[in-house]
Amino acid sequence: MASTDEYQKWVASFKKALLKIEPEINEGQRKMLLGHYGAPDRALSVKRLAEIAGYKGDRAGSLQYGKLARKISEAIGEPPVGDLISMIAEWRGGLKDGRGHGQWILYGEVAQALEELGWITKRAESETIRSNPQGEPIELPAATGKISPEKKLTEVERTERDAGVKNWVLNQAKGRCECCNQNAPFTLNDGSPYLEVHHVHHLANGGSDTPANAVAVCPNCHRELHHGKDKEELVRNLYACIARLRRE
Repeated sequence: MASTDEYQKWVASFKKALLKIEPEINEGQRKMLLGHYGAPDRALSVKRLAEIAGYKGDRAGSLQYGKLARKISEAIGEPPVGDLISMIAEWRGGLKDGRGHGQWILYGEVAQALEELGWITKRAESETIRSNPQGEPIELPAATGKISPEKKLTEVERTERDAGVKNWVLNQAKGRCECCNQNAPFTLNDGSPYLEVHHVHHLANGGSDTPANAVAVCPNCHRELHHGKDKEELVRNLYACIARLRRE
């Protein structure tokens, strides 16, 4: 437990950092920070944080919150230990919300800094956080399928990839998706976390097979980066949050 002097030193550091970066904080990041303060026990999952800011996917929200934490880290001059968000909150994977998601607990020093800066209003402190409305499912007629599906012979051209790049990128990720910042969805038979390597500038479009163009992502993020309607926003967030990446 931090001493009173150390605690107040961190409060002062967070105040100074927040004032310094205030012009750079976008609306979504501010909503997440204040919403985190106003949550019960100041505990929220990444998904809830994204909902507060109005992001369509929790991955974009996670990256934006991590980007804010990195700005604070740089302003203080203190690198985070592990995940970027760990600069402003403590990860509690065992503390599940109503939907079974682990939660981040905002540090008391950050909360006090927000109070002393006057960024907290009664509304922000007591407002109930609501989920985005879910659309009604579309009913489709039952499909009959085929008892004996046809087989077709196809020819595929694949780009030769560097195994060293793949191994290095996966090792750097430390078992966490670099897009949504969540743990790998499962482990392989050898005990290693399952993540996939994605080339931000696609190899098929002339992208390089280098660490500066590759990220380790979970299967869901990988599919969204290829096919999701918000894939361009996710790519922008990857470039903003991962220092090694270089636009090609």
